[in-house]
Amino acid sequence: TGGGIGLVNDNPENDVTLIGCLIEDNTGSYLGLAGVGGVHVQSGALAMIDCTVRNNIGAEFGGVMVTAGAGLTMSDSTICANTPENDISGDWTDDGGNTIEDQCPVDCPGDINGDGIVDGADLSTLLGAWADSGGPADIDGSGLVDGADLATLLGEWGDC
Repeated sequence: TGGGIGLVNDNPENDVTLIGCLIEDNTGSYLGLAGVGGVHVQSGALAMIDCTVRNNIGAEFGGVMVTAGAGLTMSDSTICANTPENDISGDWTDDGGNTIEDQCPVDCPGDINGDGIVDGADLSTLLGAWADSGGPADIDGSGLVDGADLATLLGEWGDC
């Protein structure tokens, strides 16, 4: 079942809704074998609103698996950086605003090294990549590391 959440619900009057949830850093196992890292909707119906499923590990799926006959409705949610499969397996309903990516969106613009702080280490990385095309120092995604990226980094200086 799911390392983060495994839903087995055979009563349709008790559907489950998760709002603003974070399902992160789980490893799925079932009878000693890794299964689904993030969410496994085995039976019943699950609605996810403004949720994030990230950095989960499973042998079959890292992100979300919906078994035949079960249901998932998702809106304004993010599925990212799960291993090995990052996407959603099975039938589900997309109510809009969802992001399904291999890499998670940057929560803190300017934190190039991902340590939760925008500081000299990030500034050094940005300056070392100055005028390069793309890469993690291209904070604004323009395709060039330049003054706009520097301005964003300096504007976000400090703890994320």
